[in-house]
Amino acid sequence: MIKRLIVVFMLVVGLDCAAKAQPDCRSGVSLECAYIKAAGLMRQTADAFSRKEVPKAEWSVMRVPGKDKVIEDAVEVFYNQDQVAVLHPYSGYFRMVYGPSAGWGTSIVVLPIYWGMKREKPEFYQGANAPGLTGEAVLSKDPSQGIVLKITQAKVGELAVEGTITIHPPGKDCSGGRKNNCIRADVFMKVINPDARLGQVNAHAFKPVFLSSMHMDENNWDSTKVTIGENQWPFNVAAAQADAQLKEIETRGGKIASERKSVPIFDAPNPTNKMVLNGGTSKWKANAPSVSIDFTEVIPPVQFFSRADMTPTRDANDDNMGVGFGTNQILRQWKYVLEVYKEPGQ
Repeated sequence: MIKRLIVVFMLVVGLDCAAKAQPDCRSGVSLECAYIKAAGLMRQTADAFSRKEVPKAEWSVMRVPGKDKVIEDAVEVFYNQDQVAVLHPYSGYFRMVYGPSAGWGTSIVVLPIYWGMKREKPEFYQGANAPGLTGEAVLSKDPSQGIVLKITQAKVGELAVEGTITIHPPGKDCSGGRKNNCIRADVFMKVINPDARLGQVNAHAFKPVFLSSMHMDENNWDSTKVTIGENQWPFNVAAAQADAQLKEIETRGGKIASERKSVPIFDAPNPTNKMVLNGGTSKWKANAPSVSIDFTEVIPPVQFFSRADMTPTRDANDDNMGVGFGTNQILRQWKYVLEVYKEPGQ
């Protein structure tokens, strides 16, 4: 476990998260940069505090300082001393688990990802680049109503972004009659200057939310398929294609890091404004949660498109697949219900 300086905040938590040096995924690169870097940002900071380090309170929040300017600061949220969420305010990577039996799986990128303009040329932006980015956690007067994480002063490229993530107590207010093995968060995001220019005009130029996950092969995965309405896209075919690509590169002695190419899984309209990334249990991880997104407000109204891609990898610690909601314009604000739950039948 990473050696950490532990700072405990009670009721109201103020965080001053200085900008960290991040891998450069912003200059004319492929979609894989939107999720392949999650391994360094998220997986190494989800190791839980021991229970004796966590206050005996219904809700508590602890800050984990970054390490070596690569792993950024983390805001970890606990419910009755069990960790249920972690947010990286700088990159916008967020994860939840429904309880101690759940594995840490798919990440939700709550800050927008988009193609903007820089010196009259298209530029890919992911993660906040403004020094002095702050985060704040506010506990409701009624703890049964949950806790609110605030993102303020986030500058993603040319966009100024702010928002809130309201985390409900585990098992409370989940859809489908779920009362156990489920946790819900309500996410609200707003762009202060939505008149900024896009560098590309296509169905995926602006992504208000993105899911970053891993599926390497039949034994090593955090997620197995995407479900949108009645349609499902399993990952096994793309995984076989990715493996064949790696074998071809390895056979001729090539360099995987520079020669691999993303494998498309699907690219289609999403009229439902909903999506589920299905988890489960593999040899790699037990009880990797399923993650559902359900938009409740989008201003201005748009037709979303959803696209999923997989990057070939031999490292199960790499987030190598991603799927999101895309549109051809910058949104002013949006809300969605995020639910993380145990995959039925697992």
